Amino acid sequence: MARYVARRLLSGILTLWVIASLTFFLSRAIPGGPFDSEKQLPPAVLENLNKKYHLDWPIWKQYLDYMWRLIKWDLGPSFRYANQTVNEIIAQGFPVSAQLGLMALAVAVVVGISAGIISALRQYRWQDHLAMTLATVGFSVPSFILGSILIYIFSYRLGWLPASRWGTWDRAIMPVLALSAFPTSFIARLVRSSMLEVLQQDYMKAARAKGMPGYILIYRHALKNAILPVITFLGPLSAQILTGSFVIETIFAIPGMGRTFVTSIANRDYTLIMGVTMFYSVLLVAANLIVDLLYAVVDPRIKVAGGGE
Repeated sequence: MARYVARRLLSGILTLWVIASLTFFLSRAIPGGPFDSEKQLPPAVLENLNKKYHLDWPIWKQYLDYMWRLIKWDLGPSFRYANQTVNEIIAQGFPVSAQLGLMALAVAVVVGISAGIISALRQYRWQDHLAMTLATVGFSVPSFILGSILIYIFSYRLGWLPASRWGTWDRAIMPVLALSAFPTSFIARLVRSSMLEVLQQDYMKAARAKGMPGYILIYRHALKNAILPVITFLGPLSAQILTGSFVIETIFAIPGMGRTFVTSIANRDYTLIMGVTMFYSVLLVAANLIVDLLYAVVDPRIKVAGGGE
């Protein structure tokens, strides 16, 4: 296990270096610069700004300087947000996105797994048809359309829920539902197909023939084997959903990381683009490592180190 974790950590560090390098050079390949605007700055002011942020250095020197600061997790100052560092901007936006993401993730896991189990156990009955119909709708309807529909019904027509902002429980209901719709539907369909496959296995038929209670058969044996594909999906999903959704955060005016990232691209804010990208990449690498380790916890027959190392 220790050797496996060490190998994965080294692989993760290499992956992060490749991502950092590609993002650094690609962000600078975008036409324009962080200080371009409709109102052209005087040449002297533009020269001083470039000198202040070391943009007058050769590209290779900027790259080495940034990589050295990245090792220390110093993401540098924002070019467009005065007197703010990228670390501070992420520290402000991530807690909001994380709250939204954790609630949406909890809804997706609980509702998705429950719907998938019910659908598999009631195959071709009305419960199965209802669950899969709702899953198809959630899978097919884009989040911005679903969010707009929720606002129109529950805020504009009925007046039950506030349409925007963040901070109270009632403001979280609609964005959480809109953000969790796709993963909930995907998990439900995934659990259903996995459960149906597991229920047809010989050991399940033998256990049923021996009179094993249904709840033990389902939750201790069938679900334990059917949940592995869901764990695989939850790795990248967790990193993605915790760092925010630009669409949902824009529709509901939520001050999270999703809006910050897209705004940074429009502003050519190099350090903010790099910082948010690297923050997301670190979460993604960590989530995938945790998923691999969870395999061995859920199913001891799986040896994460390969060959029993």
